[in-house]
Amino acid sequence: MPPDLQEFYRVLDLTPGASLEEIKRSYRQLLQRWHPDRYKPGSVMQTTAEDVTKELNEAYRQLVRKKRYLEARPKARAVRTHNGDARAVAAAGAAGLEGV
Repeated sequence: MPPDLQEFYRVLDLTPGASLEEIKRSYRQLLQRWHPDRYKPGSVMQTTAEDVTKELNEAYRQLVRKKRYLEARPKARAVRTHNGDARAVAAAGAAGLEGV
């Protein structure tokens, strides 16, 4: 796993491989705790909360993007054709050309 993904999991206080629901739950809980509006305007805590919120938003965005990509990725099927070429079938299936 790339180091940046590990950092995103750390920011959201999760272990690598957490489900999409776990990511959402942790993000919402941490965002509620660190929302800048909870602190006095102009205070050090509000500035800190703004920085933490930016980190939370970036980590959430990246992890959800990665999870959705992995879930939507077409699964290549290794079906052999009469000449034994599995790549053509997988590519045709991914392109929506099955049975052509």
